[in-house]
Amino acid sequence: KRFLQALNFSVTLKDKTYTLIAQYVSINLLIECPGLLRLVEGKNHLEDNSLVSMHWIKPPHKCLPTQMMAFAILQVNNATTANKLIKSGLYIDQQLIQVKKDQKEPTRCAKCQCYSHIACNCSASRDMCSTCADNHRTIKYNTYKTFRCASCCNNNHASWSRSCPEFEQRCSELCTKYLENSLPYFPTTDTW
Repeated sequence: KRFLQALNFSVTLKDKTYTLIAQYVSINLLIECPGLLRLVEGKNHLEDNSLVSMHWIKPPHKCLPTQMMAFAILQVNNATTANKLIKSGLYIDQQLIQVKKDQKEPTRCAKCQCYSHIACNCSASRDMCSTCADNHRTIKYNTYKTFRCASCCNNNHASWSRSCPEFEQRCSELCTKYLENSLPYFPTTDTW
């Protein structure tokens, strides 16, 4: 406490959380409501307040009108609970939701499609489409089923493809750098 006072400015320390991806959650659920998290904890026999937060990766208002499911980010307050959810899933509204550990992935700019920076820090003078690698914003893409990857110059997939050799190589490098990234569970002292 004295250390924080000596810094002479406002500091907030937060407890460590473990990030999970809840897959194929009904977009009709109000997952950001704290009351839902407490209900889900009870239905899944989890410790009180072990689910810290949950929010959509892509907000439902930006989804297609026909889309019924989406992925959500779930923050959990301890590794044991996170691993239990990865192993067994999570019941939300009587639906079993598969959960996986969030892994570090390469950062790709939404403006120029290059790796290692984001659009707000991009120095490129023009946008590049993530689908066809042409000089226009991705939202203006209008060439049906014309793919070209800006990273590897391949015509068989778009820049956002998870099977792009450049993306796969960068993922492999991250797994080498962050060994925990390649583990399916979070490390704990628990025996499995």
